[in-house]
Amino acid sequence: MAIDEYAYDGEVLSTTTLFHGEINSWKPKWIINYFHKNCMNWILTFNNTYMTPPDVYIFAMKASDDDSKLNLSCLATGFYPREVEMNLRLDRNILEDQTSSGLRPNDDETFQLRTSVKINRDPKGSYDCFVIHSSLTKTVSAEWGSPDIRVFAKDAPDDQHKQVLTCLVTVIYPRDTEMNIRLNKTVLKDQTSSEIRPNADGSFQLSISVEIDKNHKGLYDCLVFHSSLTEPVSVKWDGEYFDNKTESQSLVIVGVAAAAVVAGLVLLFWFCLKFQKVSSNSTCWFKRDFKMYETGMGRVTVYTI
Repeated sequence: MAIDEYAYDGEVLSTTTLFHGEINSWKPKWIINYFHKNCMNWILTFNNTYMTPPDVYIFAMKASDDDSKLNLSCLATGFYPREVEMNLRLDRNILEDQTSSGLRPNDDETFQLRTSVKINRDPKGSYDCFVIHSSLTKTVSAEWGSPDIRVFAKDAPDDQHKQVLTCLVTVIYPRDTEMNIRLNKTVLKDQTSSEIRPNADGSFQLSISVEIDKNHKGLYDCLVFHSSLTEPVSVKWDGEYFDNKTESQSLVIVGVAAAAVVAGLVLLFWFCLKFQKVSSNSTCWFKRDFKMYETGMGRVTVYTI
């Protein structure tokens, strides 16, 4: 026996026993017909108007069964409606033998899909993930690339003879990353880590820092291990340096400018009061939400009547 049941807002309107044609209704027929018709229209309207675009990530990991191969994967997630088309490509040609995770639901009622393919460990050419979805005004192509790595230094806050050397790695996916700052290819001790942090686009970032002597000579670099890399990447410190004094001076300038604005408003208020005393036929007051003077504390207009 099969049952066809209609409900609205959690309340059953009618039940039909399909094999026997018995209809058991708890509501007047006109109510049932109304909701049968309009409910389907609401559903169709919702399905045609509620759309969210996919977030697309492409990454690679070592193949567990073949040291000469990588598993290149594309993950599209957060999209609605569920229909989506995606392919991994090499130089804009769709790769064969792709495997799919199948469409899976997210906890926010959107969907996700992953496709994977094995590629050579030493890949040649340009790999990307090509996605077509009804929420997109144009197709999306996410290129497979390496994490973004920067090495820079700042003055140490408590020792004028030292600098803080930092390595920042961002646009990481998946999140597992190993990195070290080295001097002449020897890992330095006492490094501190920011821990893995999320980016707005769903990827991750990580930074590590260590204090070094300002006058120490040698080759500093940052060595990064990540599954998207076919081999570890070393980025040398090129002397990039941020001057804390310049940053402090910028803050002082901003503070002085803000103080000048406040002083100007106070002077304007004093002038209004002074003018009001001189002319008994004039009234001067301040009022917000007009556009003569715009400040961070609100908008001020001076009226003379």
